[in-house]
Amino acid sequence: MLSAKADQNIHWRKRFDDKEAELSRIVAEAEQKQAQLVERERERQTYLSQRAKDFDKVTKALEKARTTNEPLREENDILKCSVKESKAEIREQKTVLKQIRMEQMSEEKKVRKVKEAMMKKTAELESQIETLGRA
Repeated sequence: MLSAKADQNIHWRKRFDDKEAELSRIVAEAEQKQAQLVERERERQTYLSQRAKDFDKVTKALEKARTTNEPLREENDILKCSVKESKAEIREQKTVLKQIRMEQMSEEKKVRKVKEAMMKKTAELESQIETLGRA
């Protein structure tokens, strides 16, 4: 009788360990994906910062062109186009950055849910082990 209980206890402990390992793997994958999203967001921020600096340079050059004589009007038109393109690209990159942030928040929610499920399952399995141990 005692041996059967011990075998059953070992069986439940192994199932608990297997489930815990699986949940840990899922959490690790989610955390890795979240880290990748954070890295992508950092790269986008760096890129946007560089584009903003370029935009400032173009704007200054545009102002200089406005104050000079007629031969610079053509350059002025080119710079205006460049500014428009830069603004459009910055808007596009901001949209991409928002998408990355949304993905990151989604991954964070998944990680929280998995951790909560893992804690709940751990509590259930420990309760079952205690019940089996008393029986």
